[in-house]
Amino acid sequence: MDIATDHLRTARHLTPSHEPGCCAGVAEYHREWNRLHPDETAARVAVERELAKVNRKINRIIDAIENAMFHPAMKDRMTVLGAEKPALSANRAS
Repeated sequence: MDIATDHLRTARHLTPSHEPGCCAGVAEYHREWNRLHPDETAARVAVERELAKVNRKINRIIDAIENAMFHPAMKDRMTVLGAEKPALSANRAS
């Protein structure tokens, strides 16, 4: 047996996708984890929603600027939103 065949055999052995019911097992694991950690799941969802909201606001301001509707107050708002975004992203990652 050559090295390539040996690596392929090892990869197939380690890859769970060929196992029947693998996806169901992973889905069950996630359901159980979410059941046991509802506060963490709710907090993560809240952070993701807030981050999406900040991204939408930034995109709307950029769209307004592209359509020549710039107002000096937009610069201040972009600064505030720009500061919120990295904090939310870091919170989501943790």
